Amino acid sequence: MNSVVTLLEQRGLVSRSPSPDRGKILLIRLTDTGAALLRRADRDAVAVEMNQVVFLTR
Repeated sequence: MNSVVTLLEQRGLVSRSPSPDRGKILLIRLTDTGAALLRRADRDAVAVEMNQVVFLTR
């Protein structure tokens, strides 16, 4: 899991910061770039799903 988060962080998609309550815990948050990519991926996934549904309704 750490290697995946590290890669996402290196690509600017997430950021890590220490928890204010527990210093050993790192909080992971989407960056603006990561959120934009997620929105685009969601739109693309919905488009693929809708394309598949068309065949079921014919």
